[in-house]
Amino acid sequence: MEQEIKSQQPSPLPPSYKEIFEEIGRQLKLRKSALFKRIFLITWPYILLIIVSYVLNLIYDFKSFSQDQTFTYLKILIPYLLVAAFYSSIVRFIFKIEKQIWIDSFFDKKNLEPSESWRIAKKLFWPAFAFRIKLWLRYYFIPIVVIIIAFGLLIQVFVPTFNSSNSYEIILNSSLILFAVFVIGLVAYGYYLKTKLRYTYFIFLDKFGTASSYKSMLEEMNKLNNVSKSETFKKSLILSIGANSLNSIAQLAIESISFGVSQFGNTGKMVGNIMRVYGEEASRQATDLGNIAAQYVLYRFARKEVYGTEQEVNENIYKMFVSKS
Repeated sequence: MEQEIKSQQPSPLPPSYKEIFEEIGRQLKLRKSALFKRIFLITWPYILLIIVSYVLNLIYDFKSFSQDQTFTYLKILIPYLLVAAFYSSIVRFIFKIEKQIWIDSFFDKKNLEPSESWRIAKKLFWPAFAFRIKLWLRYYFIPIVVIIIAFGLLIQVFVPTFNSSNSYEIILNSSLILFAVFVIGLVAYGYYLKTKLRYTYFIFLDKFGTASSYKSMLEEMNKLNNVSKSETFKKSLILSIGANSLNSIAQLAIESISFGVSQFGNTGKMVGNIMRVYGEEASRQATDLGNIAAQYVLYRFARKEVYGTEQEVNENIYKMFVSKS
């Protein structure tokens, strides 16, 4: 009888957008100082290059460089850009892990200092990277390769059919339409996967250092995804699209402002370029932190429905900052 009454009770509703946005605001306010420092840590190689280029431009006239001088300059510039890109990618990924730790530790009621969360994130780099590669191979690489092969075969079958009647205009238009459908499909698939995999890194943090396998983590992901499936999926998708849209709008505004500043001579150009590099990264990281916070609210709801508790404190994570890296 008691089980019948329980089964007749309506399922709790997922968190409202108001609750989610309040949490986003709380996390951004809490981490604004650390965000500023981490963004500078990512962008400083490019900012340094802009400043050095400005100084060199005051000393030398690049337009008057000979071919040999230009070649020497490029021999220094290109390796620097490659190293800077590699460095920024590594730091950006570590920061991605740290943002997950920030949100998880907040709800675990662990008061981590920025130096502690950064140390943990650095120690988690290789395990998280291996986890990411596995997800990428399973959900991105293999399906996309299959789609590309299928698209190529479709073109091969489709084009000769019209070629026999010399309908080159039809071939061109049809190929463009197929290509547009292919690109739109890839974008839609990317958003679908991002939504499907929204809980994976939270699960990774909760299970790290335990006996849980990669397979069991995916099984838990599927179990949590099935909680209020249509409603939480829709909210998660809307939040992801909203974060990307907000980031695009912010970057467009930053681009416009930096372009305006760059019109005031060489100094204005330097300041404008620095604003653009730092501002675009700041927009990207702030919206990403907001999106992580939003998805974590949905994650807590799903955990409550499946396990009866919103939080799982993994002490293995917090032991990692005890010893110096």
